[in-house]
Amino acid sequence: MDRTVDELRRHVDADRALLMITHDLAAAERIADRVAVMYAGRIVELTAASDFFGAAGPRHPYSRGLLQALPDRAFTPIPGMPPNSATSPTAAPSPPAATAPRTPVRPSRRSRGRSPATIRPRHPPRRTSVLELRSITAGYDRRAPAVRDVSLTVSPGESVGLLGPSGCGKSTLARVAALLHRPDSGEVVLDGIPVRRWRHRAPRELRTAVGVVFQQPRLSADPGCAWPT
Repeated sequence: MDRTVDELRRHVDADRALLMITHDLAAAERIADRVAVMYAGRIVELTAASDFFGAAGPRHPYSRGLLQALPDRAFTPIPGMPPNSATSPTAAPSPPAATAPRTPVRPSRRSRGRSPATIRPRHPPRRTSVLELRSITAGYDRRAPAVRDVSLTVSPGESVGLLGPSGCGKSTLARVAALLHRPDSGEVVLDGIPVRRWRHRAPRELRTAVGVVFQQPRLSADPGCAWPT
């Protein structure tokens, strides 16, 4: 696994873009330039990885709970369960980790009044984005979507780690980004081209622009094989 992580980081450093969907915080810390945390189908925090894993720490209480649950930290379990989107699809997520110790957050003037999901890192990349997800709502039942109004941008040479518990919508968002699942609403833009068709109907140049490394990298990406450059 370490070799796979290092290989992915090497290709990101070579000016490729990577969206990493994972439960593995240690891998995200090694690879990601930015970290997005999902909860109940929404991105609740988007920040620089150096801030998320560094002294500044995450700002959202659920994000802080994720870090405190690591064995090399406090190893404190997060109490409760995420809300059931099938019974309350329009309810705003209220993370149980809010019971964890809180650190007062004083947003800057520019970010004041904005939700955590829209706060951008202090030093965003200046280059044009490779992948843009704009206000994506998607799932397998329109009455209870797995992902609600999620926006995310990945720039050339940047790696973004998307974190969250099982069932929060990470895989659904990844399938949308890979053109494998048509969203209920929102827009996907690849290299500046808005996606209008999905799966096998998508143009070949768009389908081949996105590659997927699945959850078992030892089976899907052999670190002993050379990657094309």
